[in-house]
Amino acid sequence: MTFTTIVGELCITTMAAYAFARLNFRGKKFLFTMYLSTMMIPGQVLLLPKYIYFSQLHITNTHLALIMPGLFSVFGVLLMRQVFMQIPYEYTEAAYIDGASHPTIFLKLILPLAKPGLMTALLLAFTWSWNDYINPLVFLSNDKLFTLTVGLQRFQEDASTNYALIMAGATVSLIPLIALFLFTQKYFIESFASAGVKG
Repeated sequence: MTFTTIVGELCITTMAAYAFARLNFRGKKFLFTMYLSTMMIPGQVLLLPKYIYFSQLHITNTHLALIMPGLFSVFGVLLMRQVFMQIPYEYTEAAYIDGASHPTIFLKLILPLAKPGLMTALLLAFTWSWNDYINPLVFLSNDKLFTLTVGLQRFQEDASTNYALIMAGATVSLIPLIALFLFTQKYFIESFASAGVKG
């Protein structure tokens, strides 16, 4: 579920960020401002409307109810847009003059140059999806469909006095996060180091 969410989120957020950073269309600033304003809405406020909507679509108590909202990340679009805007616009102009289309420029020029920012977005998306607790708790009722966070909480209720097993479960749940951070650490630090460089 986390893998599917991450792949979908990175595809959608990078394409949206490229449009906001590189394409010129009417109402772009207004649309981006309205899009960013949705970050002010607390996620808890949207739980009931999402539950009603997913119930009408008959996808409650399925992993699809967790994957679909995770595909759209306002912060991911903001992050990748800032990364794309740091890439000199002359690269895009040169590729466009050579006859490259926007999909070609996006896939073969912009994304390779934005690898540190992409890895940062990957790490953040994985962390948010992996640690999500409230959405699985609300949308899932079948014990076999529970994610690790809800499963650990239920396990803690069942084995409240067996602290060794509880700590072992919490440690095992951290292994993917630690492994991914070690894999992306170089890009993660590089992206924050380059963010402070101007000119």
